[in-house]
Amino acid sequence: MATQQAIIVQGPKKAALVNNAPIPKLRDDYILVKTVAVALNPTDWKHIDFIPCTGSLVGCDYSGIVEAVGKDVKKSFRKGDRVAGLVHGCNASQHQDGSCAEYIVAKGDLQIHIPDAMSFEDAATLGVGISTVGQSLYQTFQLPFPLETEDDPPSILIYGGSTATGSIAVQMAKMSGMHVIATCSEKNSDMVRELGADAVFDYNDLEAAVKIREHTDDALELAFDTVSIDSSSRFCGEALSSQGGCYHSLLYTTRCPRSDVDSSVTMAYTLPGEAYQKGNTKTPAKKEDFDFGVEWWQRVEGLLQEGRIIPHPVAKKPGGLKGVLDGLQMMRQGKVRAQKLVTPSFIPRACCLIYSYLICYDIKILSTLMELGDPSWEFVFVDGELDTHAAPGIGFFAPPPYHSYLTSFNPDSVDKVHQFIEETIEEHGHFDGAIGFSQGASLILSFLLENAAAGSPLPFQFAVLFSSTPPFSGDVKYADHIISQMGEKDQDQIRNIPDSDLSSLSPLARDAFTAASKVVTATASITEIPYSDFFDKDDLLDLPYVIHPDTTAARLPIPVVHISGKQEPALLREVASITHQFFDKNLSKTVIHTGGHDIPRSPGDVQRVLSAMEWAIETSKLALM
Repeated sequence: MATQQAIIVQGPKKAALVNNAPIPKLRDDYILVKTVAVALNPTDWKHIDFIPCTGSLVGCDYSGIVEAVGKDVKKSFRKGDRVAGLVHGCNASQHQDGSCAEYIVAKGDLQIHIPDAMSFEDAATLGVGISTVGQSLYQTFQLPFPLETEDDPPSILIYGGSTATGSIAVQMAKMSGMHVIATCSEKNSDMVRELGADAVFDYNDLEAAVKIREHTDDALELAFDTVSIDSSSRFCGEALSSQGGCYHSLLYTTRCPRSDVDSSVTMAYTLPGEAYQKGNTKTPAKKEDFDFGVEWWQRVEGLLQEGRIIPHPVAKKPGGLKGVLDGLQMMRQGKVRAQKLVTPSFIPRACCLIYSYLICYDIKILSTLMELGDPSWEFVFVDGELDTHAAPGIGFFAPPPYHSYLTSFNPDSVDKVHQFIEETIEEHGHFDGAIGFSQGASLILSFLLENAAAGSPLPFQFAVLFSSTPPFSGDVKYADHIISQMGEKDQDQIRNIPDSDLSSLSPLARDAFTAASKVVTATASITEIPYSDFFDKDDLLDLPYVIHPDTTAARLPIPVVHISGKQEPALLREVASITHQFFDKNLSKTVIHTGGHDIPRSPGDVQRVLSAMEWAIETSKLALM
C-alpha cells in the first residue's frame, strides 16, 4: 500500500506527523488532490484536544492540484487543475478525511477551481470561512445572495469582523446590500472598513453594544457571532433590538442569553451531506445542506474569478507539514490574530535561475518578483560572463556593468554556455527547475533539448521562460546535418540575409535560418549588431542554427510556463511560438502580461506569474512521485 506523510491524531491533546499514513482511496463522488498548502482553523486544535477522534486526519482547509476524479463527480475537474475548498478534518466517522497530508480526498462538487490570479496560499484560506458564511448568512438568515441586493437593506452585526470567517462575512453581507456593522480590536478597524463594513466598533469598549443599538435606532435584528463564546453572545444580545432578533453562532454550546432572540448554529461539517459522529452526538446526513453547498460554492467560484472576494491575510508557517504542529500550538496559545496560518505542504529544494539579456536592469526586477513568491523557494541567479552594452534607454535606470552569455549564436558559442550551465549545476548541486529571460530562456531550452536528444536525464523538472527566443543549437552534428543539404547558392543566400529569398532552401535549412533571421531582425534595436556579424560567414559552422520542431524529434515532458508581453515585437511573438511546440500542451501554461520584452511589473501580472510558477513547481513534484 502506498503511504505518505500526514498529521494524524494520536489521542487526547496529541497529534503527530507520521510517515506511513495510507494515501486515501478515491470515493466515487470525491477528487484525489495533491496538496500544495493547508490552512489552520481553531476547530483543528479544539478537535484534537477535546473531541475523541484518534486515528483521524487533521485539517479542513487546503489548496492543491487534482490527481484523479471520481466517476460520480459532476463538476468539470480534470487532472492538473488547481483546486481549493473544504474537507471534514478530525472526522471520527471517516479517518481518511482531512487536509494535512500530501494527498487528500475532497467531496468533488463542493470544491472550486482556483482563479489564475490567486496563489495557492490565499486559496487555502477559503474553505471553512466560505462554507460557514454561506450556511450562516444565506441558508439560515436567508440574505439575498451576493449582487442580488434589496432596495431597503437591513443591518447585520458581524461579531469578530477581523477573524478569517468574519472578514469573509463582512464582504459577502456588503455584496448582498446589507448595512454591515462589525466588531474588532481598534488596530484592525481600518482593515475591516476596507472590506466593506459601514460601521466598526471596538469590542473592548464596554459601551460598544449600547452604541450599536443607538447606531441602529434599536432596530438591529441579525447578529452573526464568529467568535462564539459567552462574552460575545452577551454582547450580541445587548446590541440586538429590544424587540428581539436572530443570533447565529458556530458552537452548539453558545446561545444568546435573551429568551426573545432566536438562536441558531452552523456546523460546516454537514455540508458534504454525510452522517458523522462527534463524541456521543450523532449527526445524520443532510441532503439539503449538500445541495445548498453545491449552489453556494458555484456562486463563490464566480465571485472569486471576478476578483470580488479578498482572502483573509496570510501568515505563512514554514516547514512543510511539520510546520502544522507548530502552527496548532500557536493557535492554542492565542498567538494568531487577524491572520490565517498557512503552511506550504512541499518545499522545493532549489530553483535555478538561468538569466541573460544585455542588461542587469531586468535581473533586478526578476529577483524582486521572485521575492514575492513562497519564501521556501530558493533561487540561484547566474549572470552572463561577457561584457556588453545596455539596451537603449536602460542605462538611465541601471548602472553598468552589463553582461550577456553570448553575442554570437553559432554552435561553438552556444555549446560553451551549455558547459557553463553544467558547471553551475556541479557547483551548486541539484536544481528542481530553471527560470530564464530572453536569451537565457533560449539557452535553457536548447540545453534541455540537447539532453533530451541524447537520451540523457533532464537536469530540470520544470521551466519558466520569460520572453523566450527560439533555441539555438550547440551541437555541431546538428549544424553539419543542415549544411549537408545546402549548395553554394544556398550559402550565398544565407550570407545575404535579410535581402535574400530563403524559400528555395531545403526544409531543414529554411526553417532554421528563417527563424534566426526573424530573431535578429526583431532584436536589432537592442543588440545593435549588424546582420553580417551573424550570417556573412566563410565557415558555415559560424552561422546560428535554430532548433526547429520540424528539425528534431526531441520533446520535453516537463511542466513549463511561457511568459510574454502584449507589447513584444510582432516578429518575436511569431518566432517565440516555436518554443511552445517542444512541450506537451497539457503540461504548459501561458501568461500574457501588459508589458513588452521585459519582466512583468504590475501587481496583477506578477500574481499571475507567481500562480503559474506554483503550478509548474507542484506539477513537477507530482510527476516525480
